Amino acid sequence: MNQPFVQIFILSRNRLDYLKESLQSCLVQHYENYEVIVSDNSTEPEIKNFLEKFAKNDKLKVVYRNNLSYTDHTNLILSEVAATYFMMFHDDDILLPNCLSDYIKIMNSNSDLSAVGGNSYIIKDKMHTNILFMRNAQDSMMKNSRDFFRNYLLHTSSHPAFPTFLYRSNCVQSIKLAPFKGGGYSDTSFLFEAVNNGPIYISTSIIAKYRMHGKNMSSQINIYHINKLVKYLSANAPEDLNLLLSYKYTIWIKYLLRHPQRRLMGFTSKVIFWNAFKFFVCCPKYLIVRVVSKLFRLITVKMR
Repeated sequence: MNQPFVQIFILSRNRLDYLKESLQSCLVQHYENYEVIVSDNSTEPEIKNFLEKFAKNDKLKVVYRNNLSYTDHTNLILSEVAATYFMMFHDDDILLPNCLSDYIKIMNSNSDLSAVGGNSYIIKDKMHTNILFMRNAQDSMMKNSRDFFRNYLLHTSSHPAFPTFLYRSNCVQSIKLAPFKGGGYSDTSFLFEAVNNGPIYISTSIIAKYRMHGKNMSSQINIYHINKLVKYLSANAPEDLNLLLSYKYTIWIKYLLRHPQRRLMGFTSKVIFWNAFKFFVCCPKYLIVRVVSKLFRLITVKMR
């Protein structure tokens, strides 16, 4: 098999216990032609003490940062990529040994791909599970922004976790994260820009374990950041798909129901309900499905 050079960047920040697992998993890949670069943005000295133990490992490099924001940290890594392919992995996740070998097979078979993403098992804090991150996973290809919107907005359970993507450097290295592109969700806008430079392949191959805990964005809903993402995507979406962005506002409704202390007549709430209404008017079949499924759940609960 053709083995182009791959770099795995681990974004590290003050999570020693998780970093130990993450680093070890990256160093035992079945693939041969790769290196691991720990980009340590920590403020705790014990992280550096731990990393110094790996000084003689030929596959590992350590670069120390100076308390950068997530956006600045990611953009700096993008400017330093020197391989054909690279990953921006996180220090709280775990790679499975087959990850790089599975991904390179796909990349070698599709020379125009900008990225490939795969499935993951979910880790809930420190509890490993057999629950899949993509519950409705199917091998598929997102060829353009239209496909990206349909996949991300209408099938959220079939979208890979951001740290699990492998990128083709010359397709994405010029893309930068920015707060106005989605704040804490700017990784989504990063993928949106990447698909405009080349198709993104979604693989059913299980290549990682993705950790969900109280400090990452996947385990919570942040209205402020979602609003930034929706505004950015709305401004850049294909015209006939703009209305599909309203789907995201239904998530906001769930957020309000979980947080009754929020003012229901406030400006944010009015925006949420108005956009959800527009979506349901445009997609009445979706509304019927939601209502029927809700009634079914209520009847099932009462019959127990």
